Amino acid sequence: MLRIGQPQNVQKNLFFCLNLFIKKIEHIWQELALTMNQPLHKKTIVFGMKCLVIGLMELDIKNISFDLPIPVDSRIKELTRDLRLLERELTDKNVQRVWEMVLKELKKKYPEINMLYLCPALKEVITKNKKKKAKKGVF
Repeated sequence: MLRIGQPQNVQKNLFFCLNLFIKKIEHIWQELALTMNQPLHKKTIVFGMKCLVIGLMELDIKNISFDLPIPVDSRIKELTRDLRLLERELTDKNVQRVWEMVLKELKKKYPEINMLYLCPALKEVITKNKKKKAKKGVF
């Protein structure tokens, strides 16, 4: 008989529940967007899911096969424009598609990379680019 109170059983039960949770993560994403009355691709929804996935990774859960789009804000749009990665209108969806294509190309050489790793690198590029522009007096 399984007793919840035993430490080894609590840990097993926790990981069992987390694995069930991971299997439903796309459904959770849809429910979050519905609850917040926003499209799936909007920054608030994507960032919320990003925090959830990072939390799961902190619990040493590695079997998350779920790729989020990039959370698009004005800085990501500006970088996309500066790099001339997009010839169309800079909508959130268009920007996300471009960075998904960049990620797809990166995965050919670095299969373990995902958007959670790419985002901080882009934020670093944005910060350095901003400092460069400030030195030149360009805003």
